[in-house]
Amino acid sequence: MGEAEARLSDAYRTLRQEFNSMVHILVGIMERRNGEEKGSSERLARLAKEFAEFAGLQGQQIQDVYYAALLKNIGKVSLPDAVLNKAINQMSMAEKQEYARFSINGQTSLMLLEPLQNASGIIRSHTELYNGKGFPDKLSGDAIPKEARILRIVSDYVEIQREHNFLGETLDEEGARAYLLKMAGQRYDRELVDIFMDVLEDFSEGVVPNMERIAIGEARVGMTLAGNLVSPAGVVLLSEGTQLTERHVEKLHTMERQFAGHEIRLHVRRETSPG
Repeated sequence: MGEAEARLSDAYRTLRQEFNSMVHILVGIMERRNGEEKGSSERLARLAKEFAEFAGLQGQQIQDVYYAALLKNIGKVSLPDAVLNKAINQMSMAEKQEYARFSINGQTSLMLLEPLQNASGIIRSHTELYNGKGFPDKLSGDAIPKEARILRIVSDYVEIQREHNFLGETLDEEGARAYLLKMAGQRYDRELVDIFMDVLEDFSEGVVPNMERIAIGEARVGMTLAGNLVSPAGVVLLSEGTQLTERHVEKLHTMERQFAGHEIRLHVRRETSPG
């Protein structure tokens, strides 16, 4: 009996490892397609997991939040470039309607995978707002699952520190905290925002990607690519880590003219201010 249990335990462990590997393959595809910095989803997911623990969730609930945070943007993979490369406040009404389906698309993509069924439901609802003005189901207050309310707070905290966010301006960490507190009770569950402030004091990892997306016409000598530059035809032209020279910049400006009408963006490492 002991030997049989050991074999069963080993088999379960192997299945779990293979499942985790599959999830992280999906995450890698998602990050590349959506122009997100490699590893940024994992960092956000660890923050969401700690938040779930602080908020009193248990066991599988915490794991579901972790997977939902990892894969929350999987539904954006199918969005056209014209939508994917814009901030919400730059989109047309039709583009906003298309964008607003990404959380439903995410749920649909994952719900048939039994270990991700609960996570897929969290992904669907994490774009709801506490005041009922979110999407896709216009849920409000406690009708929004607690796991989804947690993920919304984490997502927005990171998002508003990135370029091209829904506010139209990039906040620093202190500004992001102040925004969450200001909007507590409106966009967010006030009690959960208070808990999140404690989580941020405890969480030692950085979660905001050290990158930004720029049009190729904005390229400057000395910038370092934070991701591959891929042509509209799908060819890798410059690899991640390349530091742009004068020759690179000239070629990029030529490319901008050649592919007029196509929005091609570079992922570059964010420049930090001295001191």
